Amino acid sequence: MNMDLFKIAVNNMTQRKLRSWLTMIGIFIGITAVVSLISLGQGLQAAVNEQFKFLGSDKITIMPAGLQGPPGSDTGNAILTQHDIDIIRKVKGVKEVSYRTMQSARVKFRDVSKYRPVVGLPTDTESSEIAESVGFRIEEGRSVRDGDRYKVMIGNDYTKEDNPFKKIISTGDYIYIEDEKYEVVGILKKMGNVMIDRAIVMHEEQAKEIFELGDEISVIVIQVDEGEDTEKVADDIKRKMRKERGLDEGKEDFQVIIPTQIIETFNDVLNIVISVIVGVAGISLVVGGVGIMNTMYMSILERRKEIGIMKAVGARNSDVAKIFLFESGILGSIGGIIGVLLGFALARFIELVIAVLWQPDVLVAEYPLWLPVAMLIFSFGVGTVFGTFPALQAAKLHPVDALRK
Repeated sequence: MNMDLFKIAVNNMTQRKLRSWLTMIGIFIGITAVVSLISLGQGLQAAVNEQFKFLGSDKITIMPAGLQGPPGSDTGNAILTQHDIDIIRKVKGVKEVSYRTMQSARVKFRDVSKYRPVVGLPTDTESSEIAESVGFRIEEGRSVRDGDRYKVMIGNDYTKEDNPFKKIISTGDYIYIEDEKYEVVGILKKMGNVMIDRAIVMHEEQAKEIFELGDEISVIVIQVDEGEDTEKVADDIKRKMRKERGLDEGKEDFQVIIPTQIIETFNDVLNIVISVIVGVAGISLVVGGVGIMNTMYMSILERRKEIGIMKAVGARNSDVAKIFLFESGILGSIGGIIGVLLGFALARFIELVIAVLWQPDVLVAEYPLWLPVAMLIFSFGVGTVFGTFPALQAAKLHPVDALRK
């Protein structure tokens, strides 16, 4: 019996194709927006998590407070020095300590000059292992060594034609940093991290000499002993540095950062942003639902005589209600199917555009199985809910009243 009612609903829809398609527009626009946003959001989340994964959960990073502020912002007089490293080495749970200096410098290749980040790395075994673990890994050539003067490694982005100098830089080429000539001896592996992929790396002693840094250090990276609680070690370091600097809690002039904290904060912020945007996109689903309700009411007005005949020959109120519920549910479901397909297509298109304009694999949209299933159930639910009131009104029609129209 239900199958017969379902066929009647499908037949009614096919007889009004244009109206049916127009009714579904609101549904599949909303579903398209939701699916594409969630796919891209999950892809972005995975990409960022992957970027921090190579740091490992056993790494702690320390930077001067305000170092990550916007250009021109006041970072105060806070600096890190070798003395801070000596203090950190004494903290229980600290296995190894490395550091790097980082400054912006005028770099020239051929006839093009740009200001680029220049990183100074120590070359002792302990520091080199940590540097590799956080992304400074050689793909071609060699690393800078002790005693290397006027030798540099470059980030992978400079090996592409669309780099800031508009010409590919290879090992053996020469670049000028603050008017001094340097030979490129190594190229770093692609990491997808702009601070590494666009860096120019030299021995830290030479970097300190060029920028007159003295004992100043930009970033300290700590590896925690196996089995130690990274957060506890980070708290101990913070407490020790606070005491040494004579600072009150909450007024530190340095930042102690754990990768897991960054990931959690980013994920929380991203989830809030996605939720807000999805909520806005969901408004079109409500509009689509109202469109279904309006179509159902119009359909009742047009089919009053048909409803009257059905009731006159023995159709029950529930049978009439089911026909309209089936119809509204089908409209919602088809709108959902189209929306899911368009959403995945839109996410893929945006992914390709980013790959062309920026670089491949920066953002790869994800398509979890639960997403289309949830969207199809939701779109069917929207159609059914908004079709309920018209269906009930159709079911309540008295056959005599209906046949008079």
